[in-house]
Amino acid sequence: MVTGCRVLAGCVMFAAFACCVGVKEEPGEVIETKSFSILEDKGTQAVFENEDESKEYGAFTVVVPGKCQETLGLKLESSLDKGPTIAQVRKGAVDDFNQLHPFQTIQAFDMLLQIGAVRGKNAILDKLGSPIDGDLVMTFHRPRRVDVFLQNPKPDQLGIKLMMKNKVPGAMVMEVHTEGLIPTWNQQHPDEAICQGDRVLAINNVTEFKETLADMLSNESELLLTFLKY
Repeated sequence: MVTGCRVLAGCVMFAAFACCVGVKEEPGEVIETKSFSILEDKGTQAVFENEDESKEYGAFTVVVPGKCQETLGLKLESSLDKGPTIAQVRKGAVDDFNQLHPFQTIQAFDMLLQIGAVRGKNAILDKLGSPIDGDLVMTFHRPRRVDVFLQNPKPDQLGIKLMMKNKVPGAMVMEVHTEGLIPTWNQQHPDEAICQGDRVLAINNVTEFKETLADMLSNESELLLTFLKY
């Protein structure tokens, strides 16, 4: 277990898998961007870089130009090294961009991969902390939704460790063990394998589960786990 984390579901040792599976909660690091221009004219439409244009996940780039706004209006969660993830879109440049492009919106859970030539989580956060004039060329990665259906599961059989953060929806996959229901799923579905950094968004279509997660994992005879796969 990670020092300083509050254990919600307990830490249970299981002979079957010889691992510790628990659900933890941390205060989390939620960062609000500041001091930016806003779009005045229409920006570039988002285009996903997939061969199949019907897909709604993967990398896409937008240009957010403009003036007269002090904030992007984003709250970012920064647990993943690949880039900060949007926890919430509030009033600001991105929200205005979304209103102009209702079919190409920047959404919660999109990961910010690049601003201009700047890549990497720490460099991006530094960039967001400084005033920027002119257009913002921003590349995001939208996660893919993966539904995993489990029958007669037990918490000790899931084979993953989850972590929840205050004010951040869902639960992040911190570890995937070598044995368990999810590792077995991964072996059977290598193209949809659940990995560290993916997020459980819903359990049995319930998204508000922070207070009931332990009970849901213990008492449900069937589980539909909706993951966001990065």
